Amino acid sequence: AFGMGIDKPNVRLVVHMDMPKTLEAYYQETGRAGRDGRPSDCILFFSLVDRRKHQYFIDQIEDLQERDRCVQKLKRVIDYGQTTTCRRQFILDYFGEVYPDTSCTACDNCLPEPLASSLSSQATCLSRERMLEEIVRGVSATGGRFGVGYICDLLHGSRNKRILENQHNHLSVHGTLRQMPVGDIRVQLSSLIRTGHLEKIGSEYPTVRVSKLGRDLLAHTAEA
Repeated sequence: AFGMGIDKPNVRLVVHMDMPKTLEAYYQETGRAGRDGRPSDCILFFSLVDRRKHQYFIDQIEDLQERDRCVQKLKRVIDYGQTTTCRRQFILDYFGEVYPDTSCTACDNCLPEPLASSLSSQATCLSRERMLEEIVRGVSATGGRFGVGYICDLLHGSRNKRILENQHNHLSVHGTLRQMPVGDIRVQLSSLIRTGHLEKIGSEYPTVRVSKLGRDLLAHTAEA
């Protein structure tokens, strides 16, 4: 990926091999592609492992306000990488612009046959509505006292020491999404946080709880 100083009009492909630090940098670098108006591609190899590297350098910043600003910007990059909605709409909204359509018909989330689906083929037998419902149900069943990783393991059917000690392997939600990889469950859980159905509480060791919007979802499902 290239930013300033690259002014070739016929760049057809920009590849980010790791997670950018900010959406500003990402937007500028992807803007190198297709400056002649012809179709071009931008590919981002997104992995949460890259967050550790960025977080390490952020932790070295002495100015607390600047450190917090960098943390928030990195969080927005992660939100962008994990979103299951239109990426063009997401990034334009970040910069204060309004994209009137719900689909750009160009990003991986909007293509009729996505180049890289956010869900594995193992999960396609479940409707997305069912997945989201099960995730909210899982958070509700544990009383909002656990973090993202724990909820994902619970829904995946893990029998790790902590789940067994809490006897959560006996909950009805245990293993309801066992056909989905844990990473896919995490992606969908993150989308529920962004849509306001779930809330993250705390900073150092954040837990997840069901919001009013999430409770309404479960109530509506029960009525149906």
